[in-house]
Amino acid sequence: MVNRPSPITSHALAKAFQNCGLGSGDAVLVHSDLFAMGPVSGKRDRILPTYVDAIWDVIGEKGTLVVPAFFYEYGRFGTPYDIGTSPVSRELGFFSRYVASQSGALRSPNPLTALAAVGDR
Repeated sequence: MVNRPSPITSHALAKAFQNCGLGSGDAVLVHSDLFAMGPVSGKRDRILPTYVDAIWDVIGEKGTLVVPAFFYEYGRFGTPYDIGTSPVSRELGFFSRYVASQSGALRSPNPLTALAAVGDR
């Protein structure tokens, strides 16, 4: 019999973030490997929103969520970088790409060290 972990809920994630010291109004930089966290409860199209919702539940409307948003193709191939249209490099994963694509997300100008942020700050 295979031992499978129980699916993670948004509430359980929020509690874990609080236990790590995250709180209301905080700015948090998240560089993640979501597969290492284990399965998320709910439908497949809710996986990324489940993580983001859990973070927002803890940091609140005065908080800021930041993710790496590098554009490695600039350094590798000399591909021009456009802050508004160059995609977040695939190596950074789905979470970074998802957060960077949110309405109101801002991205910093250096393609090799770019960050994307959503929130009050």
